Amino acid sequence: MGHMTEIMLKTLDLFDHDLRKIFKDKYLDIVIHGSVALNDFTPHRGDIDFIVILKEDMTKREIDEIRLHDMYRSIDSNIDGSLECQLEGTYYPINVLRYGCGSTHR
Repeated sequence: MGHMTEIMLKTLDLFDHDLRKIFKDKYLDIVIHGSVALNDFTPHRGDIDFIVILKEDMTKREIDEIRLHDMYRSIDSNIDGSLECQLEGTYYPINVLRYGCGSTHR
């Protein structure tokens, strides 16, 4: 990944911390792609594209917590100066990434 600013590192660190609290041992990794990975990101303008990789499907509780997190992060980012309101991504269980949605592999 290209040069990352201090605010970008702070944002990703905060997000990683939140993901670990929500998903606990189910959380495997986060992949950053798009303009950030191509070193073409403009703070306060573009999106920080991500894919969160999980051990298994999200529970209803986890989905609800992610929705709340999404709702509040735009408020928090205005207060703490992070770029969390620019996070844009998806959450996949590892088996979907390995085998695709229609696979019968487990």
